[in-house]
Amino acid sequence: MKEINLTGKELVMLQMMAQNCFAYTNYGVPQEFDDCGTLWSNQLDNCTLKDGMEMPPASSFGGIMASLVKKGLAVADDFGGRDSTCALTEEGFKAWQEQVQNVTR
Repeated sequence: MKEINLTGKELVMLQMMAQNCFAYTNYGVPQEFDDCGTLWSNQLDNCTLKDGMEMPPASSFGGIMASLVKKGLAVADDFGGRDSTCALTEEGFKAWQEQVQNVTR
């Protein structure tokens, strides 16, 4: 996979989606794409962040998610709506593995 340039906030959002309480691993580390699943958008902050990561303000979640969707790393259904959902794509999972999970901070 060609490395995609991501901002710090985008990397944090990938982490928020990968290790979320609503992911199949329940805050745990997903080993494969199928471990991630679909998340409630309003629960993105219920996650495990890596040391040194800072949660972006909730007001910026929509913009960060829109950027990840545009880059093909996430999908979102009516982001911000009451029953909206989001998920990593396979490419998003790979980007998380390569640029977040396998990086020593």
